[in-house]
Amino acid sequence: MNPFLVYHPTTRPSGRALARAMKIPYGLISHYSLCKADKIIRWGTIENPVLEQQVWRKIFNEEYNIRLASHKYRSLKKLRADGVPVPDFGLCDYRESQSGPLPINADGTLRETIFQRRFHHTRGTDIVITKQHEGYTWTLGNFWTKYIKPHKEYRVHVIGGQVIICQKKFWSEENMRQALAGERREEEPGDELAGFGEMVDLQYKRGRKDFIRNWSNGWFFHTMNNWSNMPANAIPTAIRAVESLGLDFGAVDIISTEEKDEQGKRKVYVLEVNTAPGIEGDSLLVYADKLWEMINAYA
Repeated sequence: MNPFLVYHPTTRPSGRALARAMKIPYGLISHYSLCKADKIIRWGTIENPVLEQQVWRKIFNEEYNIRLASHKYRSLKKLRADGVPVPDFGLCDYRESQSGPLPINADGTLRETIFQRRFHHTRGTDIVITKQHEGYTWTLGNFWTKYIKPHKEYRVHVIGGQVIICQKKFWSEENMRQALAGERREEEPGDELAGFGEMVDLQYKRGRKDFIRNWSNGWFFHTMNNWSNMPANAIPTAIRAVESLGLDFGAVDIISTEEKDEQGKRKVYVLEVNTAPGIEGDSLLVYADKLWEMINAYA
């Protein structure tokens, strides 16, 4: 058995750390050792789809399914078609201010707060917010999603149809300041307006943090020890999301809301499925063990 983990340059840090935890070879898709591999873990990379045509190899997370998961509009369509709850969404261009699925009133204002997004995005850096009752302006977004106010946000890691790690998202002022410091590293140290710029940026982030819950705005995931505190339908919904996209493993971003379903449970919505999530510490060891279990099942 010769497993190999391949990554994209953008997924290299977590991919390399995971491969080291598994004690298997790793590298870019063009790495010479790849020719010997009969078990390949694609860590968020769609390079060289010819690998899937070599039937003697077993590919974990095949190229087509990673491509589907990374195209956020297509993945939402697939999830919705398979009955996985997702926020309302639709295509987004200048014509939709006149007609189309946008939640827009006759006077051009929106009935709902929406996010305009790109088909491919990461960390929420592409989001343009248009709030309820504001006028709609197309901002080159590919599609829109309805903003749903979350009660809690989770990341549920699934491998081989089993949940292995659950994380909950938290916010801290310190985390937001650290993120801002990293973003402002290129600022001239002698700039007399540097302090004022930082103050303005922090104010801007505080105004967006309740809408865009990303690392840049001070949000981070913390591993949960007690999964019973999660909504009862969050775990099965996450498993269904990974299966819907045809993935062997994935990390599902999912929110719970104040709304309740017919059984009195909090409603949950899947936001996206990640095929190369950031993992570190004990999570690396859990991933390594579970991926080895999955590899050995195909030995």
